[in-house]
Amino acid sequence: MDTRFIDAAAIGTILRSRQIAASVHTAIVAPGHIVYLLRYDARIGISKIAALVEDIEAAVHNARQHAAGVDIPVTRARLVKQPLGVEVSRLHPEPLQWRNVYATRLHTAVIGETITAAGIARPVLLDLSNPATPHALVAGTTGSGKSVMLRTIALTLAMANSPDALALYIADMRAASLMPLAGLPHTRRLVTTPAQTSAMLAELSGLLMETDRPRIVVIIDEVAALARLDKQAHSAAMLALEDIAARGRGQRMHLIAATQHPTARAIASLARLNMPAKIIGRVDNAQAAALATGTPGSGAERLPGAGAFIHYPGGQRLQCYNTTTDVTKRMVAALARHWPAPRKLIAPPMQTGPSLADQRRAAVLAAIANYVNPSGRLKHGWKTAAVMALHDESAKPTGNTWRRLLREATAIVDNANLTKASKTAKTDTVSVSQNPA
Repeated sequence: MDTRFIDAAAIGTILRSRQIAASVHTAIVAPGHIVYLLRYDARIGISKIAALVEDIEAAVHNARQHAAGVDIPVTRARLVKQPLGVEVSRLHPEPLQWRNVYATRLHTAVIGETITAAGIARPVLLDLSNPATPHALVAGTTGSGKSVMLRTIALTLAMANSPDALALYIADMRAASLMPLAGLPHTRRLVTTPAQTSAMLAELSGLLMETDRPRIVVIIDEVAALARLDKQAHSAAMLALEDIAARGRGQRMHLIAATQHPTARAIASLARLNMPAKIIGRVDNAQAAALATGTPGSGAERLPGAGAFIHYPGGQRLQCYNTTTDVTKRMVAALARHWPAPRKLIAPPMQTGPSLADQRRAAVLAAIANYVNPSGRLKHGWKTAAVMALHDESAKPTGNTWRRLLREATAIVDNANLTKASKTAKTDTVSVSQNPA
């Protein structure tokens, strides 16, 4: 259903009902949204129109639903300032397909397309070799398309640059959306835990001054996960990040840092990294939008999601390519066939210190240290302490998660080098209970 006339009529009704001397004169259709440009009296303050966005959103949604005769998806609307207009999400958005992507110039990612005021589609580029945009922040809540954007950046960089010209170091601390990128010949390292990410960052900081290496792009999703590290390790990881951000711009090393929830604390940490390029999708609220973009009134909280982003500097609205998991796997396979493996390693294999199993064992034994009495018996409460040491979240786990972690903790305690008395006492103390102790 073509909703342009319906939408324009609903917008006009709201403007007239509020006695605003403005009207719709042009509709610019993009894959995921329509921008209705306004003809208005220059004496009207833009703030008066901005105050009507929620009313316009509701009016357009109701008019569409009435015309369709059935329930329709939520309609999103936001103010566009240059030129002045109202952006409304399309009733049936069209994903931006990968067939439109072309290999760009060296060291530059194609992050999507924008539609000009003349209705012409133009690619949006992220040029990492430009001194003004050596690093980028990508932010967006669940459903915004943040992971799709990160995959798009990695793949379009790999399309235009050989593995000997560009290397990818990737941290996917959810071990999910970026994992297919492991098959790229450009990917030198892909880690999945905060501890591994911290070690990788320390290694990269040491490579900054090495001249005989390719350009390096470091992609981190989710950067806020580094907060799971203990205070000392977190401080070391952030110092390495700051070092890469500060010196990397002149040493061919670039950061793409992603966050799902741009809170004041997270943005304060990232602000020290001085990331001038920002690619911001839908966020939770206006405060998060202002924090992420650095600009009040961006309207990022009103984006429809599904690959809709605003690119700074400049505030350019774009639609990201529909880089699904299947598309990513096909592109990775094609690029692996196209590019030969890199001729030389950048550095020896990373030394990550103790294995993950050793780290978890140490965490459990440290957590229960205060629950061992002088006779070696474990006191009430040790189970909760041990399980929480293994759990990634702050909330106490329940059900199957509790039982699985307690079995792991029990095995660690059973195999620990405890005294004979402690082991004897433990025999009737340690059991896999279904309820927290």
